[in-house]
Amino acid sequence: MEVALSKKRLFVLLVLVVFAVAACSRADDPPIVIKDVWARPGSAQRPPAVSAIYMTIENNTSSDDRLLRIETDVTAISEIHQTTIADDIARMRPLEDGLELPANETVILEPGGTHIMLMQLQRDLEVGDTFAIALQFASGATMTVDVPVREQNS
Repeated sequence: MEVALSKKRLFVLLVLVVFAVAACSRADDPPIVIKDVWARPGSAQRPPAVSAIYMTIENNTSSDDRLLRIETDVTAISEIHQTTIADDIARMRPLEDGLELPANETVILEPGGTHIMLMQLQRDLEVGDTFAIALQFASGATMTVDVPVREQNS
């Protein structure tokens, strides 16, 4: 009888420990964090009618994810681009499979590197403006982010 009671106490203690550890976890930390977001000014009336968005993306999960798409009403086309330099010539190419977001890592979208290209602007983007984008991830998550328009060194 004492052995059965000891096993029951051990089980109850184990359950309490599991719940205590779960309660101490950082559940309030979002799995994906978007910060330092900004876009370049751009004109819808003057060719090439483009702009670019830059940001820092933190994947705080234990699983890889991928940024697949960006939607916004300020442009007809939004693509994730990567800039490469070969023979002193910079070339941009779209990342057809999206942007890899390794588990527990930070990915920086910056001028001269990976960025979100906005093509065929539907309205002017002037310094001080803010517009919304929806980011869609392979995990199924979608995030809406407000993007301020500013000059690069502001």
